[in-house]
Amino acid sequence: MRFITESIRLERDYAAYAENLHLCFKVRPKPIIVSGLCLGASYALYSATADDAAAAGSDPVIFIVSDDAEGRRLVSHFRAEGRRALYYPMRDLIFHNITASHDSEHERLSVLSAIISGEADIIVTTPEAALGYTIPSDLLEKRTLTLSVGDEIGRDTLAASLTEAGYTRVDMVDGIGHFSLRGDIVDVYPPSAVGNALPYRIELFGDEIDRICAFDPSTQRATDSVTELKVLPIREFYADSDTRARIAESAKKLSLKAKNENARDILRTESECAAAGLPMYYADKYMPLFGAPKTCLFDYFKRRTVVVTVESNNVKKRLDGYFAVLDEDIKMLLSDGFLSSELADYTFREDMFELFCDRNVHVIANTFSSAGLSGRAVSGVYGFSSRRGVNYNGNIALLREDIITFMRGSYKIAVLCASEAAADLTVNALTDEGLPAVKSESPAIDDMKRGVTYVTWGADTEGFELPTQRFALLLFTSEPDAVPKKRRIRGDKRKDSSTKKLLSYNDLKTGDYVVHAAYGIGQYLGLENLTIDGVSRDYVKIKYAGT
Repeated sequence: MRFITESIRLERDYAAYAENLHLCFKVRPKPIIVSGLCLGASYALYSATADDAAAAGSDPVIFIVSDDAEGRRLVSHFRAEGRRALYYPMRDLIFHNITASHDSEHERLSVLSAIISGEADIIVTTPEAALGYTIPSDLLEKRTLTLSVGDEIGRDTLAASLTEAGYTRVDMVDGIGHFSLRGDIVDVYPPSAVGNALPYRIELFGDEIDRICAFDPSTQRATDSVTELKVLPIREFYADSDTRARIAESAKKLSLKAKNENARDILRTESECAAAGLPMYYADKYMPLFGAPKTCLFDYFKRRTVVVTVESNNVKKRLDGYFAVLDEDIKMLLSDGFLSSELADYTFREDMFELFCDRNVHVIANTFSSAGLSGRAVSGVYGFSSRRGVNYNGNIALLREDIITFMRGSYKIAVLCASEAAADLTVNALTDEGLPAVKSESPAIDDMKRGVTYVTWGADTEGFELPTQRFALLLFTSEPDAVPKKRRIRGDKRKDSSTKKLLSYNDLKTGDYVVHAAYGIGQYLGLENLTIDGVSRDYVKIKYAGT
């Protein structure tokens, strides 16, 4: 899908933007402002930015988003292009003695390990996830086991190392963080950053590793053999005997000052669990007692890198909201006597985020404008022109109509389908209607002929139009409906269910409030016909706050 990325490079402002990006690696950087890009076009810019950052010798590019679902979709887009992209989630802090999933913690550790080993090109995260305390890089490397066939390591030594890394010994491995011992066989289930974690079986011959293989936890049957296995720690913060002693003493002191019997009972239980070596599900509350230097995701970036903040106002709102909730939780714990003020430290604050952005090449990508950035010195402001497309949902008549419109405007046209089979059907449907269409998995943007529709598949993005360059990517992710014998024209009174979903603006009245999936609440101002670059189309006019 390189042609989608290359399409944005044809934009008038991109060359100046890319030049500024490279210059910021050589001088003290100032923020770069980008606006005017709809979702699909912004994805193209992000991919091009990642390529240019890599060429400049950057550490992995880091994208800061305001929504987890948005972040994971961005990762999916990058991976579809063959990039090594990973999502770094927020770690939920557990302050009470309750069991909880550690999946996000496992994912975080896998991402941090990938940064250290150079196995990541792009990291996507939210601001509070990036600022939360985590394991220092030197300690992560120390607690990571790299096992190779032929290595000498005794069974008991290996078991002790797994225990120190936070793994729990069980009779049969069936979940991440478990290990088991059976004679000269050690089974272990380490985490993975890409969601395909598998348990592994390590077979020893004396003290030598004879074989390492993955196995199916449901059948216990061995599958693929490997020559090397990286076993990450299972916890960001591991409580050794000294840490447990500090937690036990702290909980005991808190219990003596507790305001009621319930609080005293809970704190005494926490102290006893810590002293007896029992599970401490509440351990996050005592995070400062683990003794590790304060570290967050940003500390893993050793060289200058590119930081892309996606919709800066939304990112700030998310961060403010997170701190408001966290501070309220801490206030309640302090009030009830469950926590002391010297323990209430679990994350860096906004100043750390601003410092990291200031030290690196900071790209601020806002859809509409650079709102909220007044008074700040910037190195460049670049306004792009793009329009968001629609998903035709199998409506070949509507797709054909828009293709004809773009052909009249001498556009380069690409249609993105969900699969190769859907692309074949779409090509046949279009050619049956007399429209020039060819199937191409990844057409070169420079070789695309105007007036020909290139049907492709495989990318995870949205349709968009670049009117200045006369390029249109049309999203057609459902199989085409049967092509009607007679051409439908815009304004035809006959409507089927699929077109009604797309053309239901008759139900709206001027002044009605609407909710856009990407841009939020706005006020509907009617339909307006515009002629841009020789192409006339109907557009929905919506007024948003601040525009």
